[in-house]
Parts: sequence; C-alpha cells; structure tokens
Amino acid sequence: MAPNKIRPIFVAATRQHVGKTSVSLALCSGLQKRFGKKLGFIKPVGQEHVPVMTESGEPMKVDKDVKLIRSHFGLDHMHYEHMSPAIIPRGYTKQFIDGEVDREEQRRAIMTAFNETNAKSDVMLLEGTGHVGVGACVDASNAQVARMLNADMVLVANGGIGKSFDELYINHQACQINGVHVAGVVVNKVIPSKVEEVRSYMSRLLERWDVPLLGVVPDNPFLGYPALADFERLFQTKLLSGEEHRMRHFNVEDTILVTTGLDEFMKTMRSNQDAYRALYVTHVTRNDVILAFISEHQRKLALGLPSESALVLCGVPQFSMQQEISDMVTAGSAPILHVRDNTWKVMTKIANFTPKLNIEDTARVAEAIEWYESKIDFDVLTRRASEDRDRADVNVPGAAIGYGVSPPPLAGEGMPFIEAPSDLKGGLEATQYRKMSTPHGRTATGGSGCSKDPINCTNQPDHAAASGDWDWVYATEFGGLVKQWLCHGFLHCHWGGFAGPCPWLSRMAPDLG
Repeated sequence: MAPNKIRPIFVAATRQHVGKTSVSLALCSGLQKRFGKKLGFIKPVGQEHVPVMTESGEPMKVDKDVKLIRSHFGLDHMHYEHMSPAIIPRGYTKQFIDGEVDREEQRRAIMTAFNETNAKSDVMLLEGTGHVGVGACVDASNAQVARMLNADMVLVANGGIGKSFDELYINHQACQINGVHVAGVVVNKVIPSKVEEVRSYMSRLLERWDVPLLGVVPDNPFLGYPALADFERLFQTKLLSGEEHRMRHFNVEDTILVTTGLDEFMKTMRSNQDAYRALYVTHVTRNDVILAFISEHQRKLALGLPSESALVLCGVPQFSMQQEISDMVTAGSAPILHVRDNTWKVMTKIANFTPKLNIEDTARVAEAIEWYESKIDFDVLTRRASEDRDRADVNVPGAAIGYGVSPPPLAGEGMPFIEAPSDLKGGLEATQYRKMSTPHGRTATGGSGCSKDPINCTNQPDHAAASGDWDWVYATEFGGLVKQWLCHGFLHCHWGGFAGPCPWLSRMAPDLG
C-alpha cells in the first residue's frame, strides 16, 4: 500500500432505501478533505442509468450516482467509462444465465476501470447496489466485487437495534463468506431521541465481530421529501405550468385528496398557514377545484404572500381536461401536474415513493453531506482501512494455529499438489515459500518471493501453490489477498479477518477447503 493511501472503501447497505448514497456523499466529502481533491469514485455495478457525454463527445450511459458524484465533487480527472464499468439493464440476468454474457469480460471491465481510476486518485470510494448480495446471480455481488478489488466494506443499516442487527448479521455473513473485511457500520435514520441508546447497544453488539460503529445518524425528514421534479420522473410526465417550481419539496404526509365540494376545498386552502405546503390531488374533470386552485395562487401572489402548494390532476386517458381550462392552466404559473392514471394508483405511488438523490436536487444533496459527514468517525474508518489485516488468524477445525509471519508451529503433513482451475490461473500468485521436504517425497523448489505489492505483482505462475511443500503461501484471486497457513494437511486462512474455510482453496478442492 502506498504511503498515506488507504485501501479502497466499498459502501453497501443491508437493504434498499436505507441512505447508502447519502453516506457515500458524506464519505466522498470527508475523504476528499483528508486525502486530496483527487478522490476516485466507482459504481462497479449499476442498475439505474442516465445518459451522459464522454470527454470525447460520445454519448454513453452511466449509473445515476456516478453522474451526481462526478459533477458535485468536480472529479474531472476521471473518465465516465471508468466510473461505471458494468450496467445491469433489464434482461441482463437471463442473458448471463444463458451464457450470452462473458463472465471474464465483465470482471475484466471492472478491474480495468478500478486500476485506471486508482492510478489517478489519492483515495478510492466504491458504491454498491442495494444489499451485499445484490448481483450474485451474475457473479458480481457487492461482496464479490469488494473482494475482487481488495476493498474494505462499510455497511449502512436502518435505525433501530434488534431488526437492524439482524439485517447486519445476514450481510456480515455474506462478507465473511466472500472474504471481505468490514471496516465499520453506519446506522441511519435513527429517531433523534434514541440516538445515544442505539449507539450504546449497537456498539456492544458489533463487538462480537470486532467491527466498529462508525456513526449513528438521526433521521432528517427533509432528505426524504420528493420534489415536483421527482414526481415528473415517477409518473413520466411534465408540469403543465409552474416549471420554475420543479425543485419545490413536499412531505408526502401533507398530500390531500380532494373529494369534497368547492366550498370545503376553499376553506381548506385558506385555513392553512400562508407558508403551508400541501400537495392536492384530484380528478382531472374537477374544473371547479382546478379554477379555485389557480385563483388562490394568483390571489396570494397579488398580496405578496407565498403560494407553496401544488396540484396533481389524475385521470385515465379517456378523461381529459376541457380546452378552456387547459389554456388557463398553461397560461399561469401555478404548479400543476397531470398524471394519466386513476386516483387510487396515484395516491398509492405517492405514499410509497422514496426519492433518490440526483444531480438536479442541489438542496437535498448539500443537506445530506452536511448532515451525515459530521456524524461519521473518519479517524476510525481510515485506521481500519490502513491497518494490517494479517493480525487475526482464523482456525479451521483440526488445524494447528499459526500467527504472524513465522512458520506454523506444526509443519509437516503436506497436502497433495492441486493445479489451479483455468479461470483462476491468471489471478493467482505464489510467493515467499520456503524449501522443505514432505512425506509425499517431493521437495519444494524454493522461491525468492515477490518484492512488489501482491495486488500489483505480474509474476503469476501457472500453478497455485496449495501444498504442504511450503510453510505458507500468498495468493491473489482477482486482487483479493489471501494468506494461507498449511499444517498437517489443514488450512489457516487470512483474508481480511475472514472467519471460515478459505473460499480460494475450496474452489480448487472443496474437501480440503
């Protein structure tokens, strides 16, 4: 590891909608302040893509978070093609299972993007997609990619204690199975009055895994408020009027379905405080409600009062607005949206909608960074991502325990030599082994060891050393460092604190791994 450069940090969540992108934004900001402007960011596997123009003027699609973070943090030293190497569009999973997608090409694209970005950056942050296991069906889960890139994982969980830890347990297990070191946990959206209680209990629970609690973030309701621009995307429509209010945010709890007569609607609008921001929903045929809303909007503007509300008109295609009413709407400035769907579906979608941070919504992006950054312990995070992972031995049942860089205490009974599968040969490296005899009558030829960082080493033999001929062996599987102790035919595995059978060896010899 280069001086002052920590291992890559990979952010994943325990499930959907827990604030992973908000945490990523805060980490980007904090790491950039500590390590320099050349922050490297990659979304190795993305699902929601947006169009961009490359530096050469060519159109391409990248993950939406890549566009947001590159623009907000001014990451001009990176190219879009290296920030979003793999996009999973609809139908991709079936194509992968049917053999129409080249697995190695997919891995190669991710590795190339990482290497290119890492070489130009002072620190690397990677953002996953959903929980740790997302992408497993195409051999590109968050855990698999983190292992591939030798990254430390930061897990983001929703607020609470019991349920949050249960979800963390499942995701932590997936990290262990894949040999991924967990640098820490951020618990998000905690009820403000419960912050210290959650901090106390969650810290003690995480001690079971020797994983630190990096932060407890109280809930900030504004970060969950959609803007009218979000509703445009949700319903695939455009504002009929009031485009200047596209970035006006609404609490979905203040959505009011207008089913009353005109008098009651007028009372509702005027009984609320002048600055009250309601999202009214009604049927497109309610001309009386539409005209009343426009009239009230104009009245407030004439009096110099804020007009904060918006109107959503619903109706399946066979229902339409009268032309005279439509002309009045488009001629004004009142924010009015027309959704061609029935009222029940519109209300349900609004109630269940979780808006995502995006490049347009500068107010929520700035609020997310300010809110989260101050609540994350960057000192603990950087220390965890810098420390030597070889400090902890993992004992496979029946094996003697080795420690540090000395030979294991009981070297002798060797395992038979196992040739690496063809799909692993290019990513394996055996180095720093010692000459010794074995009961099998073979003698290791010895080796000088590699003087380079194993991740960047180009000395890759055709065979992986998984034999008792050597006291210990280093190997890398697509960039993930494995340290193996071999004694009495059993394996001790060092893989970033991994506690279980070695996944590298088990792929070659399940009965030994």
